[in-house]
Amino acid sequence: MTLKERHMSDTLVPYLSQSIAWTLLSRSPLHAWHEHPMLGGAGREPTQAMETGTLAHQMVLGGDRVVTLDFPDWRTNAAKAARDELRAAGKTPVLRKHIEAIEPVRDSVLRTLADYGIDLGAMHVEERMEWTQDGVLCAGTPDAWGERICLDLKTMPELPSPSELARKMCGGSWPMQRRAYLDGLERGPDPEGAGRRKWIWVLAETEPPFASTIATCDAVVQELGRHQWIKALARWKALLDSGYEAPWKYPSLINVEAPLYVSKQLEDLT
Repeated sequence: MTLKERHMSDTLVPYLSQSIAWTLLSRSPLHAWHEHPMLGGAGREPTQAMETGTLAHQMVLGGDRVVTLDFPDWRTNAAKAARDELRAAGKTPVLRKHIEAIEPVRDSVLRTLADYGIDLGAMHVEERMEWTQDGVLCAGTPDAWGERICLDLKTMPELPSPSELARKMCGGSWPMQRRAYLDGLERGPDPEGAGRRKWIWVLAETEPPFASTIATCDAVVQELGRHQWIKALARWKALLDSGYEAPWKYPSLINVEAPLYVSKQLEDLT
C-alpha cells in the first residue's frame, strides 16, 4: 500500500498529536513526518532525562504496572528473561536501584497533590483519547483528568525560578499541549466538561531536595497555546490534503530575524 493509499484509508489517516504538532511548528514538516509512527516511524531516541521522567510518571500514575526486580543489571540471562516476561504481560520491569532513586520524587509529588486535595484514584489516568477538530483526526493521552481538573506531570533535575519557568513554558510546547488536551476532552470523552475544567502542571525535581509544586498560567499563555494549536491543525490538514511527497520538507531558504533582546543590545551600543 502506498502512502497516498494509506491516507485515503479511513482507518489509517495519520492522526495529529500535540508532540507531533510541536515538531511541525518548531522544526519542520520533514521532522514531523520523520517522527510520526504512521509515516516515518522513527520517533525520538529517549535521553536519560526522558527515561527518568517516564519512570517517575509510571510510579506516580501507573498503579501496578511497575514491577521491581532485584538484579544488579540486565546482563544475565535470568534478568533478561524476567524482564521480557513482564514486558510481554504489559508490565514495566525496573531494577531496584532505579526505583529507589525515584521514590523521593514520587513521594514529593503525592504530598503536593494531597496538599491541594487532588486524588489520582478518582481520576482517569493515562487514557488515550481521539477526537476530530477542524477536519483533523487528533489523538493524545493526558496524564490525568477528572471532572474539574486536568493535570500534566513534568520532571526536571532542578525546578526553575518563576521567571525562568515562564520562559521555559512559553518557549516550549506547554501552552499548546494544554489547549490540545482540553479541546480533546471536550470533543472526546467528556463534552459536558467544556469550559469548567482547570489545567495544572505538576512540576517535580529528580535531584535533591526533590521539590515539587503546582503551576498554572495566565490568559496570555492560554491564548498563545490556542493560536499554536489552531496553526498546527491548519498546517497538518494542508499537508495531508496536498499529498505525501513534496510538502514534507525543510525550508530551502531561511531568513534569520533577531529576537527583541538583540535590538535592545544594539540600542545600548549606539
